[in-house]
Amino acid sequence: MKKNIYIKKTKDLVRPFLYGFKYLYHSIVGNQFLAQANKWFLFKGDEKLLLNHRLSKDSLVMDIGGYKGVFIKQILNISPVNVHLFEPIPEYIGVLKDKFKDQSNVIIHQFGLSDHDGRVEFYMNSDGTSEFGKAGNKISVELKKASQFFDSLGIKSIDLFSLNIEGGEYSVLDDLIKSGWLSKIKFMQIQFHQTVPNSNSLRESLIEKIQATHEATFSYPFVWEGFRLRS
Repeated sequence: MKKNIYIKKTKDLVRPFLYGFKYLYHSIVGNQFLAQANKWFLFKGDEKLLLNHRLSKDSLVMDIGGYKGVFIKQILNISPVNVHLFEPIPEYIGVLKDKFKDQSNVIIHQFGLSDHDGRVEFYMNSDGTSEFGKAGNKISVELKKASQFFDSLGIKSIDLFSLNIEGGEYSVLDDLIKSGWLSKIKFMQIQFHQTVPNSNSLRESLIEKIQATHEATFSYPFVWEGFRLRS
């Protein structure tokens, strides 16, 4: 037991230096994605940013790209919020249903969101499963137009909107902006991806539009970015 505690403390001491070194190295050689990723881990972004929200039992959280439910499980450990979780892959739906089977405040939707209704082929690749993949087994999944589905729920606003869907975020955000739904979201955390053509210009264009209604709270490009609704 003491040995395990010692090992953990040693890792905790070494980790910041490791991430700090990697951040500086990748910044110097020009790999901005890896630089931002290591900066994110250096400052414990998963813990200090993604989970740092004022939520209550009345809050509504949307997790777009639920995967295996790790993020929502962490959020629920902080506050018993109401959750709508979206995941189009049957394999992961089984994991989610089992994980949240005793929690009536978690609603699981077995489809993805986009700017249209339809079906598309995804390439299976663990947490990188995507319409924009290049390898892996193909699977047909259902997508629904985000704004229309939110309208059908009869909800007025969303307290926390977490979006991580491996390239599909561009079409979802475009739909939310055009429909006016963006202004009903109090806080968004978005992971943009470089898996689609012209991802840099698409990201910049969307952020410019997002900032008409929201202010940036943190920015680690193509890692995670946060936006709060302007008062």
